[in-house]
Amino acid sequence: MLNRKDTSYYKTISYNFNKLIEQISSQNQNNLDWWVTSAADRNPFVSRSFQEYCAALNSINRQESLKPQNNNLAWPKLSTVYIAQLFRNLFKSLKNKFKKIIRVYLILFYEVLKRIFQLVVARITKKNNLELRGPLILIDIFAFPGYYSKDRYYNGLWDKLSNDEKSFTYFVPTLAFTKIKDYFKAYKEIRNIKRNVLVKEDFLKVSDIAYALLHFFRVRFLKFPTIIENGIDFSKPIKEEIKSFSRFSSAIEGILNYRFIRRLKKNNVDIKLVLDWWESQAPDKGLHLALHRYYPDIPVIGYLGYAPRDLELQLFPTEYESNAHVIPKIIGVIGDGFVESIKRYYPQQNVTKVPAFRFQHLWDEKKSKVHNKPSILIALTVLHGESIGILNLVKQNLEVLKKTNLDILIKPHPTMTIEQMKKGLESDWPSEFEIVQGPTDEYIRSSKILVTGMSSIALESLAIGKPTIVIEHAEDLPLIPIPNDIPQDMWRYCSGESQFCDAFEQFIYMDCQEQENFAEKGKNIRAKYFEPVSRDGVLKLLKL
Repeated sequence: MLNRKDTSYYKTISYNFNKLIEQISSQNQNNLDWWVTSAADRNPFVSRSFQEYCAALNSINRQESLKPQNNNLAWPKLSTVYIAQLFRNLFKSLKNKFKKIIRVYLILFYEVLKRIFQLVVARITKKNNLELRGPLILIDIFAFPGYYSKDRYYNGLWDKLSNDEKSFTYFVPTLAFTKIKDYFKAYKEIRNIKRNVLVKEDFLKVSDIAYALLHFFRVRFLKFPTIIENGIDFSKPIKEEIKSFSRFSSAIEGILNYRFIRRLKKNNVDIKLVLDWWESQAPDKGLHLALHRYYPDIPVIGYLGYAPRDLELQLFPTEYESNAHVIPKIIGVIGDGFVESIKRYYPQQNVTKVPAFRFQHLWDEKKSKVHNKPSILIALTVLHGESIGILNLVKQNLEVLKKTNLDILIKPHPTMTIEQMKKGLESDWPSEFEIVQGPTDEYIRSSKILVTGMSSIALESLAIGKPTIVIEHAEDLPLIPIPNDIPQDMWRYCSGESQFCDAFEQFIYMDCQEQENFAEKGKNIRAKYFEPVSRDGVLKLLKL
Protein backbone atom coordinates (compact mmCIF):
# COMPACT_ATOMS: atom_id res chain seq x y z
CA MET A 1 0.00 0.00 0.00
CA LEU A 2 1.39 3.38 -1.03
CA ASN A 3 1.66 6.25 1.39
CA ARG A 4 3.15 9.71 1.40
CA LYS A 5 6.65 8.39 2.20
CA ASP A 6 6.66 6.53 -1.11
CA THR A 7 6.90 9.81 -3.06
CA SER A 8 10.66 10.10 -2.46
CA TYR A 9 11.19 6.60 -3.88
CA TYR A 10 9.11 7.39 -6.96
CA LYS A 11 10.95 10.68 -7.43
CA THR A 12 14.19 8.69 -7.76
CA ILE A 13 12.57 6.33 -10.26
CA SER A 14 11.18 9.37 -12.12
CA TYR A 15 14.63 10.90 -12.47
CA ASN A 16 15.99 7.65 -13.95
CA PHE A 17 12.99 7.35 -16.27
CA ASN A 18 13.63 10.87 -17.55
CA LYS A 19 17.16 9.80 -18.46
CA LEU A 20 15.77 6.79 -20.32
CA ILE A 21 13.38 8.96 -22.36
CA GLU A 22 16.22 11.40 -23.00
CA GLN A 23 18.26 8.66 -24.70
CA ILE A 24 15.42 7.95 -27.12
CA SER A 25 14.69 11.65 -27.64
CA SER A 26 18.30 12.31 -28.62
CA GLN A 27 17.79 10.19 -31.74
CA ASN A 28 14.40 11.74 -32.52
CA GLN A 29 14.93 15.35 -31.44
CA ASN A 30 13.43 16.93 -34.57
CA ASN A 31 10.80 14.27 -35.14
CA LEU A 32 7.24 15.47 -34.43
CA ASP A 33 5.96 11.89 -34.55
CA TRP A 34 8.11 10.99 -31.53
CA TRP A 35 7.13 14.01 -29.43
CA VAL A 36 3.39 13.37 -29.74
CA THR A 37 3.62 9.79 -28.46
CA SER A 38 2.44 8.99 -24.93
CA ALA A 39 5.92 7.70 -24.08
CA ALA A 40 7.46 11.12 -24.80
CA ASP A 41 4.77 12.71 -22.59
CA ARG A 42 6.24 11.18 -19.40
CA ASN A 43 2.73 11.44 -17.97
CA PRO A 44 2.33 8.79 -15.23
CA PHE A 45 -1.46 8.85 -15.72
CA VAL A 46 -1.20 7.43 -19.22
CA SER A 47 2.38 6.26 -19.83
CA ARG A 48 2.42 2.46 -19.81
CA SER A 49 6.19 2.64 -20.15
CA PHE A 50 6.55 4.49 -16.86
CA GLN A 51 4.16 2.12 -15.11
CA GLU A 52 6.02 -0.93 -16.43
CA TYR A 53 9.35 0.68 -15.53
CA CYS A 54 8.20 1.12 -11.92
CA ALA A 55 6.78 -2.40 -11.79
CA ALA A 56 9.98 -3.93 -13.19
CA LEU A 57 12.24 -2.14 -10.69
CA ASN A 58 9.92 -3.04 -7.81
CA SER A 59 10.00 -6.66 -8.93
CA ILE A 60 13.80 -6.65 -9.13
CA ASN A 61 14.05 -5.20 -5.62
CA ARG A 62 11.73 -7.88 -4.24
CA GLN A 63 13.56 -10.73 -5.94
CA GLU A 64 17.06 -9.76 -4.86
CA SER A 65 16.62 -11.59 -1.56
CA LEU A 66 14.74 -14.48 -3.14
CA LYS A 67 17.33 -15.76 -5.63
CA PRO A 68 17.38 -19.58 -5.81
CA GLN A 69 20.34 -21.26 -4.12
CA ASN A 70 20.40 -24.24 -6.47
CA ASN A 71 21.17 -23.33 -10.06
CA ASN A 72 21.02 -26.94 -11.31
CA LEU A 73 17.54 -26.61 -12.79
CA ALA A 74 16.23 -29.61 -14.72
CA TRP A 75 14.26 -29.36 -17.95
CA PRO A 76 10.60 -30.31 -17.54
CA LYS A 77 9.68 -33.72 -18.82
CA LEU A 78 8.04 -33.65 -22.24
CA SER A 79 4.87 -35.39 -21.16
CA THR A 80 1.67 -35.32 -23.22
CA VAL A 81 0.07 -33.00 -20.68
CA TYR A 82 3.02 -30.60 -20.83
CA ILE A 83 3.00 -30.50 -24.65
CA ALA A 84 -0.77 -29.90 -24.65
CA GLN A 85 -0.29 -26.99 -22.27
CA LEU A 86 2.38 -25.53 -24.55
CA PHE A 87 -0.04 -25.59 -27.49
CA ARG A 88 -2.81 -24.03 -25.41
CA ASN A 89 -0.48 -21.21 -24.34
CA LEU A 90 0.66 -20.71 -27.94
CA PHE A 91 -2.95 -20.56 -29.18
CA LYS A 92 -3.87 -18.09 -26.44
CA SER A 93 -0.87 -15.91 -27.32
CA LEU A 94 -1.76 -15.85 -31.02
CA LYS A 95 -5.38 -15.07 -30.18
CA ASN A 96 -4.36 -12.10 -28.01
CA LYS A 97 -2.02 -10.78 -30.71
CA PHE A 98 -4.81 -11.01 -33.27
CA LYS A 99 -7.15 -9.09 -30.95
CA LYS A 100 -4.52 -6.37 -30.48
CA ILE A 101 -4.08 -6.01 -34.25
CA ILE A 102 -7.85 -5.74 -34.78
CA ARG A 103 -8.11 -3.21 -31.95
CA VAL A 104 -5.33 -1.02 -33.34
CA TYR A 105 -6.90 -0.84 -36.82
CA LEU A 106 -10.32 -0.11 -35.31
CA ILE A 107 -8.73 2.83 -33.50
CA LEU A 108 -7.37 4.09 -36.82
CA PHE A 109 -10.72 3.59 -38.59
CA TYR A 110 -12.59 5.47 -35.85
CA GLU A 111 -10.10 8.34 -35.90
CA VAL A 112 -10.39 8.66 -39.70
CA LEU A 113 -14.19 8.91 -39.48
CA LYS A 114 -14.07 11.29 -36.52
CA ARG A 115 -11.56 13.74 -37.99
CA ILE A 116 -13.15 13.89 -41.44
CA PHE A 117 -16.63 14.34 -39.99
CA GLN A 118 -15.32 17.02 -37.62
CA LEU A 119 -13.83 18.93 -40.55
CA VAL A 120 -17.11 18.66 -42.50
CA VAL A 121 -19.17 19.89 -39.54
CA ALA A 122 -16.79 22.80 -39.01
CA ARG A 123 -17.18 23.78 -42.68
CA ILE A 124 -20.98 23.57 -42.56
CA THR A 125 -21.30 25.64 -39.40
CA LYS A 126 -18.77 28.25 -40.51
CA LYS A 127 -20.11 31.78 -40.82
CA ASN A 128 -18.50 34.63 -42.72
CA ASN A 129 -14.73 34.72 -43.09
CA LEU A 130 -13.01 36.46 -40.21
CA GLU A 131 -11.14 39.69 -40.80
CA LEU A 132 -8.07 39.11 -38.68
CA ARG A 133 -6.37 42.36 -37.78
CA GLY A 134 -3.06 41.45 -36.28
CA PRO A 135 -0.95 41.07 -34.48
CA LEU A 136 -3.19 38.63 -32.62
CA ILE A 137 -3.12 37.16 -29.12
CA LEU A 138 -4.16 33.50 -29.29
CA ILE A 139 -5.43 31.75 -26.14
CA ASP A 140 -5.65 27.96 -26.11
CA ILE A 141 -8.70 26.38 -24.43
CA PHE A 142 -10.62 23.09 -24.38
CA ALA A 143 -14.32 22.92 -25.26
CA PHE A 144 -16.38 20.04 -23.90
CA PRO A 145 -19.96 19.37 -22.73
CA GLY A 146 -21.13 22.18 -20.47
CA TYR A 147 -18.17 24.34 -21.49
CA TYR A 148 -18.50 24.91 -25.24
CA SER A 149 -19.34 28.58 -24.72
CA LYS A 150 -18.72 28.84 -21.00
CA ASP A 151 -15.18 29.70 -19.82
CA ARG A 152 -13.64 27.08 -17.53
CA TYR A 153 -10.01 28.05 -17.93
CA TYR A 154 -9.48 31.83 -17.80
CA ASN A 155 -12.34 33.15 -15.69
CA GLY A 156 -12.17 36.93 -15.51
CA LEU A 157 -9.47 37.44 -18.16
CA TRP A 158 -11.84 38.72 -20.86
CA ASP A 159 -13.52 41.13 -18.45
CA LYS A 160 -10.18 42.74 -17.57
CA LEU A 161 -9.47 43.73 -21.19
CA SER A 162 -10.50 46.98 -22.86
CA ASN A 163 -12.58 46.86 -26.06
CA ASP A 164 -9.49 47.65 -28.10
CA GLU A 165 -7.52 44.82 -26.42
CA LYS A 166 -10.40 42.43 -27.00
CA SER A 167 -10.40 43.21 -30.72
CA PHE A 168 -7.13 41.31 -31.31
CA THR A 169 -7.52 38.61 -28.63
CA TYR A 170 -8.87 35.24 -29.84
CA PHE A 171 -9.67 32.01 -28.02
CA VAL A 172 -8.69 28.84 -29.89
CA PRO A 173 -10.82 25.86 -28.73
CA THR A 174 -9.94 22.18 -28.96
CA LEU A 175 -12.98 19.91 -28.92
CA ALA A 176 -12.75 17.27 -26.16
CA PHE A 177 -14.92 14.59 -24.52
CA THR A 178 -17.56 15.12 -27.21
CA LYS A 179 -19.46 12.35 -28.98
CA ILE A 180 -19.49 12.49 -32.78
CA LYS A 181 -23.29 12.84 -32.79
CA ASP A 182 -22.95 16.07 -30.79
CA TYR A 183 -20.46 17.79 -33.13
CA PHE A 184 -23.09 19.99 -34.80
CA LYS A 185 -24.41 21.19 -31.46
CA ALA A 186 -20.88 21.80 -30.16
CA TYR A 187 -19.69 23.84 -33.15
CA LYS A 188 -22.86 25.90 -33.32
CA GLU A 189 -22.45 26.82 -29.66
CA ILE A 190 -18.75 27.59 -30.11
CA ARG A 191 -19.45 29.87 -33.06
CA ASN A 192 -22.01 31.83 -31.05
CA ILE A 193 -19.63 32.68 -28.21
CA LYS A 194 -19.60 36.42 -27.51
CA ARG A 195 -15.80 36.39 -27.21
CA ASN A 196 -13.58 36.21 -30.29
CA VAL A 197 -13.01 32.63 -31.40
CA LEU A 198 -10.60 31.19 -33.94
CA VAL A 199 -11.67 27.69 -34.99
CA LYS A 200 -8.69 25.56 -36.00
CA GLU A 201 -10.72 23.49 -38.46
CA ASP A 202 -11.43 26.67 -40.50
CA PHE A 203 -7.74 26.69 -41.45
CA LEU A 204 -6.95 22.99 -41.62
CA LYS A 205 -7.34 21.11 -44.90
CA VAL A 206 -8.00 17.46 -45.77
CA SER A 207 -4.28 17.08 -46.49
CA ASP A 208 -3.53 18.13 -42.89
CA ILE A 209 -5.93 15.50 -41.56
CA ALA A 210 -4.37 12.87 -43.83
CA TYR A 211 -0.85 13.82 -42.72
CA ALA A 212 -1.86 13.54 -39.07
CA LEU A 213 -3.51 10.15 -39.56
CA LEU A 214 -0.45 8.78 -41.36
CA HIS A 215 1.32 9.10 -38.01
CA PHE A 216 -0.13 5.61 -37.54
CA PHE A 217 2.42 4.30 -40.07
CA ARG A 218 5.31 6.77 -39.68
CA VAL A 219 5.68 6.09 -35.97
CA ARG A 220 6.74 2.52 -36.76
CA PHE A 221 9.98 3.86 -38.22
CA LEU A 222 11.13 5.79 -35.16
CA LYS A 223 14.69 5.13 -33.98
CA PHE A 224 15.03 3.31 -30.68
CA PRO A 225 18.40 2.69 -29.03
CA THR A 226 18.72 -0.45 -26.94
CA ILE A 227 18.53 0.58 -23.28
CA ILE A 228 19.64 -2.10 -20.82
CA GLU A 229 19.18 -1.56 -17.09
CA ASN A 230 19.40 -4.33 -14.50
CA GLY A 231 19.47 -6.84 -17.34
CA ILE A 232 16.18 -5.58 -18.79
CA ASP A 233 15.77 -3.95 -22.21
CA PHE A 234 13.47 -1.02 -21.38
CA SER A 235 13.23 0.12 -25.00
CA LYS A 236 10.83 -2.80 -25.62
CA PRO A 237 7.92 -1.58 -23.41
CA ILE A 238 8.29 1.89 -24.95
CA LYS A 239 8.01 0.41 -28.46
CA GLU A 240 5.01 -1.65 -27.36
CA GLU A 241 3.32 1.39 -25.82
CA ILE A 242 3.73 3.44 -28.98
CA LYS A 243 2.47 0.63 -31.21
CA SER A 244 -0.57 0.08 -28.97
CA PHE A 245 -1.85 3.53 -30.04
CA SER A 246 -3.66 3.91 -26.73
CA ARG A 247 -3.25 7.70 -27.01
CA PHE A 248 -3.63 7.94 -30.77
CA SER A 249 -6.27 10.68 -30.60
CA SER A 250 -4.02 12.85 -28.46
CA ALA A 251 -1.13 12.33 -30.90
CA ILE A 252 -3.36 13.35 -33.80
CA GLU A 253 -4.35 16.50 -31.90
CA GLY A 254 -0.69 17.35 -31.39
CA ILE A 255 0.06 17.00 -35.12
CA LEU A 256 -3.02 19.02 -36.07
CA ASN A 257 -1.91 21.78 -33.69
CA TYR A 258 1.40 21.80 -35.53
CA ARG A 259 -0.33 21.97 -38.93
CA PHE A 260 -2.71 24.69 -37.68
CA ILE A 261 0.20 26.99 -36.80
CA ARG A 262 1.78 26.15 -40.15
CA ARG A 263 -1.46 27.15 -41.91
CA LEU A 264 -1.59 30.44 -40.00
CA LYS A 265 1.92 31.23 -41.20
CA LYS A 266 1.03 30.36 -44.80
CA ASN A 267 -1.99 32.66 -44.53
CA ASN A 268 0.26 35.47 -43.27
CA VAL A 269 -1.56 35.71 -39.95
CA ASP A 270 0.42 38.00 -37.68
CA ILE A 271 0.70 36.76 -34.09
CA LYS A 272 1.73 38.86 -31.11
CA LEU A 273 1.61 36.19 -28.36
CA VAL A 274 0.33 32.67 -27.68
CA LEU A 275 -1.07 31.59 -24.31
CA ASP A 276 -1.25 27.80 -24.12
CA TRP A 277 -3.26 25.92 -21.48
CA TRP A 278 -0.21 23.86 -20.71
CA GLU A 279 -0.18 20.30 -19.37
CA SER A 280 2.90 19.23 -21.40
CA GLN A 281 1.03 16.58 -23.34
CA ALA A 282 1.04 15.72 -27.04
CA PRO A 283 -1.18 18.65 -28.15
CA ASP A 284 1.11 21.07 -26.29
CA LYS A 285 4.30 19.62 -27.73
CA GLY A 286 2.99 19.80 -31.30
CA LEU A 287 1.93 23.40 -30.73
CA HIS A 288 5.25 24.56 -29.27
CA LEU A 289 7.37 22.84 -31.88
CA ALA A 290 5.37 24.59 -34.62
CA LEU A 291 5.57 27.97 -32.91
CA HIS A 292 9.35 27.62 -32.66
CA ARG A 293 9.64 26.80 -36.36
CA TYR A 294 7.12 29.26 -37.80
CA TYR A 295 6.94 32.08 -35.22
CA PRO A 296 10.32 31.86 -33.46
CA ASP A 297 10.37 35.44 -32.16
CA ILE A 298 6.98 35.76 -30.44
CA PRO A 299 6.40 35.27 -26.69
CA VAL A 300 4.90 31.85 -25.94
CA ILE A 301 3.54 31.23 -22.45
CA GLY A 302 2.49 27.86 -21.07
CA TYR A 303 -0.21 28.54 -18.50
CA LEU A 304 -0.23 25.87 -15.76
CA GLY A 305 -3.61 26.74 -14.34
CA TYR A 306 -3.79 24.30 -11.45
CA ALA A 307 -1.65 22.98 -8.59
CA PRO A 308 0.98 20.55 -9.97
CA ARG A 309 1.43 17.27 -8.12
CA ASP A 310 4.88 16.00 -7.18
CA LEU A 311 4.77 12.94 -9.41
CA GLU A 312 3.30 14.51 -12.55
CA LEU A 313 6.60 14.18 -14.38
CA GLN A 314 5.43 15.92 -17.53
CA LEU A 315 4.91 19.19 -15.63
CA PHE A 316 8.59 19.42 -14.72
CA PRO A 317 10.46 20.32 -17.94
CA THR A 318 13.80 18.83 -18.86
CA GLU A 319 16.77 20.31 -20.70
CA TYR A 320 16.37 17.90 -23.61
CA GLU A 321 12.74 19.03 -24.09
CA SER A 322 13.91 22.64 -24.08
CA ASN A 323 16.58 21.87 -26.68
CA ALA A 324 13.92 20.21 -28.84
CA HIS A 325 11.63 23.28 -28.44
CA VAL A 326 8.61 21.25 -27.33
CA ILE A 327 8.05 23.20 -24.09
CA PRO A 328 7.05 26.87 -23.75
CA LYS A 329 9.58 29.64 -23.46
CA ILE A 330 7.83 30.83 -20.31
CA ILE A 331 5.76 28.76 -17.87
CA GLY A 332 3.19 30.66 -15.84
CA VAL A 333 2.17 29.16 -12.49
CA ILE A 334 -0.74 30.30 -10.33
CA GLY A 335 1.29 31.23 -7.25
CA ASP A 336 4.77 32.04 -5.92
CA GLY A 337 4.89 28.69 -4.12
CA PHE A 338 5.14 26.78 -7.42
CA VAL A 339 7.83 28.81 -9.18
CA GLU A 340 10.93 26.97 -7.94
CA SER A 341 9.40 23.49 -7.84
CA ILE A 342 8.71 23.53 -11.60
CA LYS A 343 12.46 23.93 -12.18
CA ARG A 344 13.24 20.58 -10.56
CA TYR A 345 14.90 19.02 -13.61
CA TYR A 346 15.77 22.19 -15.54
CA PRO A 347 16.76 25.13 -13.30
CA GLN A 348 17.21 27.44 -16.32
CA GLN A 349 13.50 27.23 -17.26
CA ASN A 350 11.78 30.64 -17.18
CA VAL A 351 8.90 30.34 -14.66
CA THR A 352 6.78 33.21 -13.40
CA LYS A 353 3.64 33.69 -11.32
CA VAL A 354 0.47 34.67 -13.17
CA PRO A 355 -3.19 35.19 -12.17
CA ALA A 356 -5.00 32.13 -10.82
CA PHE A 357 -8.03 32.59 -13.08
CA ARG A 358 -9.96 29.48 -12.04
CA PHE A 359 -9.54 30.36 -8.36
CA GLN A 360 -10.52 34.01 -8.20
CA HIS A 361 -13.49 33.05 -6.02
CA LEU A 362 -10.99 32.49 -3.18
CA TRP A 363 -11.01 36.27 -2.67
CA ASP A 364 -14.80 36.47 -2.75
CA GLU A 365 -16.37 36.29 0.72
CA LYS A 366 -19.95 36.26 -0.60
CA LYS A 367 -22.17 33.29 0.13
CA SER A 368 -23.07 31.00 -2.72
CA LYS A 369 -26.39 31.67 -4.44
CA VAL A 370 -26.67 27.99 -5.35
CA HIS A 371 -26.00 26.27 -2.01
CA ASN A 372 -25.41 27.99 1.33
CA LYS A 373 -26.38 25.24 3.77
CA PRO A 374 -23.59 23.52 5.77
CA SER A 375 -22.56 20.37 3.94
CA ILE A 376 -20.04 17.61 3.36
CA LEU A 377 -18.57 18.06 -0.12
CA ILE A 378 -17.32 14.97 -1.97
CA ALA A 379 -15.38 16.24 -4.99
CA LEU A 380 -14.60 13.51 -7.51
CA THR A 381 -11.56 13.63 -9.78
CA VAL A 382 -10.71 13.19 -13.46
CA LEU A 383 -9.58 9.60 -12.73
CA HIS A 384 -12.60 7.31 -13.04
CA GLY A 385 -11.21 4.50 -10.87
CA GLU A 386 -10.21 6.87 -8.11
CA SER A 387 -13.62 8.57 -8.15
CA ILE A 388 -15.45 5.26 -7.84
CA GLY A 389 -13.15 4.27 -4.96
CA ILE A 390 -13.95 7.53 -3.14
CA LEU A 391 -17.69 7.00 -3.60
CA ASN A 392 -17.59 3.45 -2.29
CA LEU A 393 -15.50 4.44 0.75
CA VAL A 394 -17.91 7.26 1.60
CA LYS A 395 -20.85 4.88 1.10
CA GLN A 396 -19.27 2.39 3.54
CA ASN A 397 -19.12 5.16 6.15
CA LEU A 398 -22.53 6.60 5.41
CA GLU A 399 -23.88 6.05 8.92
CA VAL A 400 -21.04 8.13 10.38
CA LEU A 401 -21.78 10.97 7.95
CA LYS A 402 -25.52 10.86 8.57
CA LYS A 403 -25.04 11.54 12.28
CA THR A 404 -23.92 15.10 11.44
CA ASN A 405 -27.29 15.93 9.79
CA LEU A 406 -25.36 17.72 7.04
CA ASP A 407 -26.14 17.54 3.34
CA ILE A 408 -23.84 15.10 1.52
CA LEU A 409 -23.00 16.69 -1.83
CA ILE A 410 -21.44 14.61 -4.62
CA LYS A 411 -19.67 16.77 -7.19
CA PRO A 412 -18.56 14.73 -10.25
CA HIS A 413 -15.73 15.89 -12.48
CA PRO A 414 -17.09 17.57 -15.66
CA THR A 415 -15.79 14.67 -17.77
CA MET A 416 -17.73 12.06 -15.76
CA THR A 417 -21.40 11.33 -16.46
CA ILE A 418 -23.95 10.60 -13.74
CA GLU A 419 -24.55 7.19 -15.32
CA GLN A 420 -20.85 6.27 -15.05
CA MET A 421 -20.80 7.41 -11.46
CA LYS A 422 -23.86 5.43 -10.38
CA LYS A 423 -22.81 2.34 -12.31
CA GLY A 424 -19.51 2.17 -10.42
CA LEU A 425 -21.10 2.10 -6.98
CA GLU A 426 -20.99 -1.35 -5.36
CA SER A 427 -24.62 -1.07 -4.21
CA ASP A 428 -27.71 1.07 -4.77
CA TRP A 429 -27.31 4.84 -4.90
CA PRO A 430 -28.05 6.20 -1.38
CA SER A 431 -30.87 8.74 -1.16
CA GLU A 432 -28.60 10.85 1.06
CA PHE A 433 -26.17 11.44 -1.84
CA GLU A 434 -27.12 14.70 -3.56
CA ILE A 435 -25.49 15.16 -6.97
CA VAL A 436 -24.50 18.75 -7.74
CA GLN A 437 -23.20 20.22 -10.99
CA GLY A 438 -21.51 23.42 -12.06
CA PRO A 439 -18.49 25.29 -10.67
CA THR A 440 -17.04 23.85 -7.47
CA ASP A 441 -16.84 27.29 -5.88
CA GLU A 442 -20.64 27.29 -5.64
CA TYR A 443 -20.38 24.60 -2.96
CA ILE A 444 -16.93 24.65 -1.37
CA ARG A 445 -17.41 27.76 0.80
CA SER A 446 -20.52 26.43 2.52
CA SER A 447 -18.97 23.00 3.17
CA LYS A 448 -17.73 21.96 6.60
CA ILE A 449 -15.26 19.47 5.16
CA LEU A 450 -13.98 18.37 1.76
CA VAL A 451 -13.33 14.78 0.67
CA THR A 452 -11.45 14.27 -2.59
CA GLY A 453 -8.54 12.48 -4.32
CA MET A 454 -5.77 13.85 -6.52
CA SER A 455 -7.75 16.97 -7.48
CA SER A 456 -6.28 20.44 -6.93
CA ILE A 457 -9.55 21.33 -5.22
CA ALA A 458 -7.84 19.98 -2.07
CA LEU A 459 -5.44 22.94 -2.01
CA GLU A 460 -8.29 25.25 -2.97
CA SER A 461 -10.27 24.06 0.05
CA LEU A 462 -7.33 24.55 2.42
CA ALA A 463 -6.86 28.09 1.09
CA ILE A 464 -10.23 29.07 2.56
CA GLY A 465 -9.55 27.22 5.81
CA LYS A 466 -11.62 24.10 5.15
CA PRO A 467 -10.32 20.79 6.56
CA THR A 468 -9.63 18.28 3.82
CA ILE A 469 -9.45 14.51 3.49
CA VAL A 470 -7.49 13.11 0.54
CA ILE A 471 -8.38 9.50 -0.25
CA GLU A 472 -5.55 7.21 -1.32
CA HIS A 473 -6.09 5.32 -4.58
CA ALA A 474 -4.16 2.07 -4.13
CA GLU A 475 -3.98 1.26 -7.84
CA ASP A 476 -2.18 4.47 -8.81
CA LEU A 477 0.90 6.44 -7.82
CA PRO A 478 0.57 8.68 -4.73
CA LEU A 479 -0.43 11.80 -6.66
CA ILE A 480 -0.99 14.00 -3.63
CA PRO A 481 -2.29 17.45 -4.60
CA ILE A 482 -0.98 19.24 -1.49
CA PRO A 483 2.52 20.82 -1.20
CA ASN A 484 4.79 19.57 1.57
CA ASP A 485 4.77 22.84 3.53
CA ILE A 486 1.00 22.89 4.15
CA PRO A 487 0.24 22.42 7.90
CA GLN A 488 -0.39 18.71 8.57
CA ASP A 489 -3.16 19.42 11.06
CA MET A 490 -5.39 20.83 8.29
CA TRP A 491 -5.64 17.70 6.19
CA ARG A 492 -5.32 13.91 6.28
CA TYR A 493 -4.28 11.31 3.70
CA CYS A 494 -6.46 8.23 4.26
CA SER A 495 -6.88 4.69 3.07
CA GLY A 496 -9.59 2.39 4.38
CA GLU A 497 -12.62 2.89 6.60
CA SER A 498 -10.78 3.25 9.90
CA GLN A 499 -8.50 6.08 8.79
CA PHE A 500 -11.35 7.85 7.04
CA CYS A 501 -13.61 7.69 10.13
CA ASP A 502 -10.86 8.98 12.41
CA ALA A 503 -10.09 11.90 10.12
CA PHE A 504 -13.74 12.74 9.52
CA GLU A 505 -14.64 12.81 13.21
CA GLN A 506 -11.53 14.83 14.02
CA PHE A 507 -12.44 17.57 11.54
CA ILE A 508 -16.22 17.66 11.59
CA TYR A 509 -16.50 18.40 15.31
CA MET A 510 -13.91 21.20 15.49
CA ASP A 511 -14.76 24.04 17.88
CA CYS A 512 -14.95 27.72 16.89
CA GLN A 513 -11.36 28.44 17.92
CA GLU A 514 -10.01 25.64 15.72
CA GLN A 515 -12.11 26.87 12.80
CA GLU A 516 -10.70 30.39 13.22
CA ASN A 517 -7.16 29.03 13.32
CA PHE A 518 -7.81 27.12 10.09
CA ALA A 519 -9.17 30.29 8.46
CA GLU A 520 -5.98 32.21 9.35
CA LYS A 521 -3.74 29.45 8.05
CA GLY A 522 -5.88 29.38 4.91
CA LYS A 523 -5.07 33.03 4.20
CA ASN A 524 -1.35 32.21 4.25
CA ILE A 525 -1.90 29.31 1.84
CA ARG A 526 -3.95 31.51 -0.46
CA ALA A 527 -1.26 34.22 -0.49
CA LYS A 528 1.50 31.75 -1.39
CA TYR A 529 -0.23 29.50 -3.90
CA PHE A 530 -2.94 31.60 -5.58
CA GLU A 531 -2.19 34.89 -7.34
CA PRO A 532 -5.21 37.27 -7.41
CA VAL A 533 -6.79 38.17 -10.75
CA SER A 534 -6.29 41.84 -11.60
CA ARG A 535 -6.09 43.97 -14.72
CA ASP A 536 -2.40 44.60 -14.07
CA GLY A 537 -1.80 40.86 -13.78
CA VAL A 538 -3.66 40.17 -17.03
CA LEU A 539 -1.79 42.89 -18.93
CA LYS A 540 1.53 41.57 -17.64
CA LEU A 541 0.63 38.02 -18.67
CA LEU A 542 -0.38 39.09 -22.20
CA LYS A 543 2.57 41.47 -22.56
CA LEU A 544 0.23 44.45 -23.11
